[in-house]
Amino acid sequence: MAQPVYKLWMSKFTPAWYDLTKEEQDKHGAKIDAALKQVGGEQLMVRVCVWASEEYDGWGVEKFPSVEAAQQYAMALFNMGHYKYITAKSILGIDMPQM
Repeated sequence: MAQPVYKLWMSKFTPAWYDLTKEEQDKHGAKIDAALKQVGGEQLMVRVCVWASEEYDGWGVEKFPSVEAAQQYAMALFNMGHYKYITAKSILGIDMPQM
């Protein structure tokens, strides 16, 4: 049986992101939201950390119904060219088993 998978991501915008107009940025953001929804994922939180980190602009936590859903979402981001707009680091995890 599939179990939820959590993804912690940390990212920084590239110069290509700042070359987009506000309208283009919003349109790209809507595509990201749609891809997440399509695989059954949800955004648990997004936080800005640019004031406290030189390496990252923000971080967030997403929840997916399965590892396959997380993989499908990653491919959707890749196929829409998302990674030309950010550099990122991600860590996947599952619920801690009861001890």
